[in-house]
Amino acid sequence: MTARGIDHLVLCIHDLEAAQQAYRSFGFTTTPKAVHPFGTANTLVQLQNNFLELLIVEDAGKVPPMAPGRYSFAAAAQSYLTARQGMSALVFESGDARADQAEFVGMGLETYEPVDFSRMAGLPDGSEVEVAFSLAFLTERQMPGTTFFVCQQHAPEHFWKPEYQRHDNGARDVTEVVMFAPKPTALADFFGKLKIKKISKIFRFSQFLMGPKIPIFSNFYTQ
Repeated sequence: MTARGIDHLVLCIHDLEAAQQAYRSFGFTTTPKAVHPFGTANTLVQLQNNFLELLIVEDAGKVPPMAPGRYSFAAAAQSYLTARQGMSALVFESGDARADQAEFVGMGLETYEPVDFSRMAGLPDGSEVEVAFSLAFLTERQMPGTTFFVCQQHAPEHFWKPEYQRHDNGARDVTEVVMFAPKPTALADFFGKLKIKKISKIFRFSQFLMGPKIPIFSNFYTQ
C-alpha cells in the first residue's frame, strides 16, 4: 500500500462558537456547524489536502458507550474533555477503511470494527448536502487517551470546497504533528506499521499550543 498522509486532526473543545470566532480571528475560514448522529458536532478548517476538526460533545445522551471490539469516537472525545481540551485524535487518509482495518488486524495492532456514518454538510451557497465516511480505529496502550484512525470519504466532491480552503493567513496544509511520549522509541514499531508519509518526522510534528480556552496551531505551510 502507499504511505498514509494526514487526513485531519481532531481538536476537542468545550465551546464551538468561541472556537470558530478564535480561528477566524487567526485568519482561518471555518465551515458551518455540522452535527453527527452519535452526539458530537463540529466545524472544520479545510486546508488544501487535510483539515482541522473542532469538535464538541453536544448531546451526551446520544453518545454510544465503548464495547468489546467497537470503538466509540464520541465516548473517547467525551472522556478526553473531562481532563483537557486539545488534540485527541490523529487521523490518516484512506481509500478503503475496511481493507485498512484488515491490514491492521494482520499486523497485530489493536483495532476495532469499522464505523460507517453520514451527516449533512453546509455548502458555501447556504444549501446542505449529505456526506458519508467510513472509519477504522486504532489504539496504542502506550498512548492512552489518544485515538488513531483512518478516514475514507464517500462523497469528497461535496466535502471539499475551494471557498472553505482559502484563508486570509495563507495557511495551506498541516505537514507535521508533534506528539510527546515518555519513551518515543518504544512507539517506533506502532508508527512504522501505520506506514505514515515522512515517518522520520513522526516525533517532530507542527507545534501545538494550548491557549487559555482554545487550542491553537502554528507553523502551517503557507505559500
